[in-house]
Amino acid sequence: MHSSHEFRSLKAKIRVLCKQRRIRLEEFMKTFDVHRVKKIKTEQFKRALDVSGLHLLTTEVNLIVVKYRLPDDPSFVDYRRFCDLMDKVFTVKGLEAKPAHQSSIHSVPEAKFFAFEPLTPSDEALLRVVKQKLFAAVMNKGIVLKDVFHDFDRSNAGKVTRPQFVRDISDIAVLSSDEMDVLLKAYSDKLDVHYRALHFDICPSAAGAGTKVAMPRSPERRHRSAPGAGDHDFHSSALQELEAELSELVLRDRIRTKNFFTDFDQLRTGKCTEAQFRRCVKLCFPVVTEHNLNLLVQKYGSVKTLDTTKVDYVRFCNCIEGKANRESLKDNNFDDILATITKATNHSTADKCSRAMRGSLTDSDAEVHQAMMQRLHTFCSTRRVLLKPTFQDFDKGKREHITVDQFFRVMAMFKLTLNSDSERRALLQRYSSSHGERFVNYVTFCYDLENWGNDNQRSSSRPSSRGGVVSEIIAPSKLRADTFEETTAETHVRSVPMLIRYIKQTIKRDRIRLEEYYRDFDKLRHGKITAAQFCAGLNAAGFLLSREEMSLLGDEYACKEVDSMGKHWIAWKAFVDDVESVFTMKGLEQKPHHDLKTLETREGQFGGVVVDKDLTPAEEDEVKRILLTMKRSIDRQRMEIKPAFEDFDRSKQGFISATKFERVLSMFALLPAQASESRLLLIKFREQAAMGTSATLSSICDVNYRAFLQALQMLGGYTNNASSEDIRNLVLPGSVAFRQELYQSGIMNHDANKRRARDNLAGAADLSQLLAEIRRQLSSKRIRLKEFIAEGDKLRSGEITVAKFHTALNRSGCVLDAADIHTLSLHFRSTRNPDKIDWRAFMEALDFSHGVPAPTTDLGGEQPHDGLDESMKRVLERLRNEVNHRRLHMKPYFQDYDHNNVTRVTKFQFAAVLDMMQLSLKPAEVQTLTHQFAHRDGRKVTNDVNYIAFIQAVDSDYS
Repeated sequence: MHSSHEFRSLKAKIRVLCKQRRIRLEEFMKTFDVHRVKKIKTEQFKRALDVSGLHLLTTEVNLIVVKYRLPDDPSFVDYRRFCDLMDKVFTVKGLEAKPAHQSSIHSVPEAKFFAFEPLTPSDEALLRVVKQKLFAAVMNKGIVLKDVFHDFDRSNAGKVTRPQFVRDISDIAVLSSDEMDVLLKAYSDKLDVHYRALHFDICPSAAGAGTKVAMPRSPERRHRSAPGAGDHDFHSSALQELEAELSELVLRDRIRTKNFFTDFDQLRTGKCTEAQFRRCVKLCFPVVTEHNLNLLVQKYGSVKTLDTTKVDYVRFCNCIEGKANRESLKDNNFDDILATITKATNHSTADKCSRAMRGSLTDSDAEVHQAMMQRLHTFCSTRRVLLKPTFQDFDKGKREHITVDQFFRVMAMFKLTLNSDSERRALLQRYSSSHGERFVNYVTFCYDLENWGNDNQRSSSRPSSRGGVVSEIIAPSKLRADTFEETTAETHVRSVPMLIRYIKQTIKRDRIRLEEYYRDFDKLRHGKITAAQFCAGLNAAGFLLSREEMSLLGDEYACKEVDSMGKHWIAWKAFVDDVESVFTMKGLEQKPHHDLKTLETREGQFGGVVVDKDLTPAEEDEVKRILLTMKRSIDRQRMEIKPAFEDFDRSKQGFISATKFERVLSMFALLPAQASESRLLLIKFREQAAMGTSATLSSICDVNYRAFLQALQMLGGYTNNASSEDIRNLVLPGSVAFRQELYQSGIMNHDANKRRARDNLAGAADLSQLLAEIRRQLSSKRIRLKEFIAEGDKLRSGEITVAKFHTALNRSGCVLDAADIHTLSLHFRSTRNPDKIDWRAFMEALDFSHGVPAPTTDLGGEQPHDGLDESMKRVLERLRNEVNHRRLHMKPYFQDYDHNNVTRVTKFQFAAVLDMMQLSLKPAEVQTLTHQFAHRDGRKVTNDVNYIAFIQAVDSDYS
């Protein structure tokens, strides 16, 4: 039998836990009490205590069961007496039958039962220092300490794991290793750290810390009172103390008192009856006594009739919320500074500190302000600090001003300290808001701070006016960017052939059809539009052209006719036909025998004309001399330059831009010294030729580096004898000849055949497993596959082409890879037409009555445990016994790694949790468990572990 001392200590411990977590144990017991007889079985009672999260030991649970077991039926427990005893920490039952009873809520001191090791005097001194540091950090940053850990405390137990506590507490304050150790020693048990106890120790006046009404700490809140005609009649110390306590409660618990009274005031007169006032006050503040209510009714009662009294509840709410005398409320730190701002400011209050106006300063204050802003600007620009988003967090109404306290609070958060009161006075006077001297215009301050480096901003510290330098800086005429004419006048104007080539390359790359942008302007299809419509179409298509360049194009395609403005019409059809020749040649239906070999190459697509020889013989000899010099340097230094070109050619197209081409040559010190020689190389191996016979290169020219490398290889045999007749007769192929040679040699078809053979040699999938996977997808996604396939068989012949079969599978949403589709195409190929698919046979195979049966798999990836070997059974049995014996609850520790609730973790996280639980498993056993409970993604086994299946296998509460 247990002693009464043990039961009293256990009762105090449970009350403390219930008070901290604000839980009623009866709510957990009623789940098992279906008939509401206030008694449940012993096992149900233990399970309810476990679900409540009290984390009691087995001996403690047995002590409670022995204490409250029914004498007539020992298998049942009277949970009503137990819950009533524990709920006395909140209230006392039966008060409605005893109206004269003076109820007193049990105040249970919080016992630190989680600290196993006592603290030495040196540890206690260090702990006090750490608490002071945390308290200062919490108050300066405006942080509620317990809210930092709520995301990791999913069961609301008031504790988190040690790594989580160390990671989150480091974001609040910087602690040394000794300070962190003493903090963990004081507030941690064997596995977890009790952050809620730390929160209540640091903030003893916080909600739920066990205090009835916190005493007001700030001096200004002790003197708040509601203004009125008869305030001097009720100026008693008791009433002031009561209002101060209620104000502290409203501020601490964030109570909106006015919402309790508006339900009784439908006309919004601001008054209610005495009974309604008493009822609402008791709902807001349960600790208010009857004597306190009489004082409040006596002070705020306004209209008295024969049978009732009207109470001005609006005045009462404004008083305790601090709104009644806000104008007279002064900040102790800045009273003397704010008092001098109004006198020293030249402009009126209505114009004070708008976007274009700032407070004027004296010469001494201007020097202080300039030095201060220079220091703050250097600090913010060096560390890349953005102040405006933090200021906006306090400006919920987007009024562009905040209070003085909030302003200096943000400054303290970013460690922007002011050296003296003169700097504070100059700052507040300069950026005082037009809404009152207790507000600061942070928008103007942030703008000045960001642009302080400009010369105009430095001179803005003089007394400003509407026509001053500051107003010119803020004026919209000065804030706008340079005009379009000023910008384009400085840029280079491209010629018409360069513009045509640029437009052709852009529409080919982005697959743009310019006709779509112009035909809406030409309703009657005359083929002519105005110059403004021509420019609008180019802008809508996304071309970056200046007005001079658009004028050049307009003059090139201008018609003889003029519009009403006197400008020539633009022949847009001729322009569109010229630039869209990059896709095809117009009028091929009228010329069926036209030779299209010129369009096979990339150069032929740009204008349909191939320039066989762009360089003169002298220039060709110069190119050979340059390439011979490069080849000798490459052979002498044994360089490999092809990988450098391929690094810039991610898509392996064989060409790169001219800029990148010159960059690679410069990296290997192969770039010719003369710009004319580099230009000859670019013209020789250019991938996209210029218009006509012009050899002008634009900034977007591409160079075929593969043709360049082939030319170097061809010149490799002539490095020793550069003046021979053979080298003079050698013709180096350009990009066009190089590509034509590739097509004629059939190397492109050979590569395609190799890729096709590689795809065909891919491993074929198992048909039975594949059909089972398709059935699972059809069942889970509710896919009607037959409707997708039947669309390709209009005559219902039962056969569709391979392409339509693949399209139907893709459109249906079935997730299949190339090997799966290849397997289905081979197995269900039609016997009559080998190039088609017998889709009816495929649908019959998918039917459960005709298809090959396959074992069904769970979506969660669980594996059947019937086929376990003896070693795995022994490991699971040992883990199950240890979990039940030690009452381990491993699921929250797995969920710490599973932020998205996908019921799986990595194998390293799985091993980390097992090691944290101290389950003493060998590495081989951990690896076996990882393989046994591996997560399956369809038919593929992943490296993750399904911890839900593992918990169900070892924890009897989840099995």
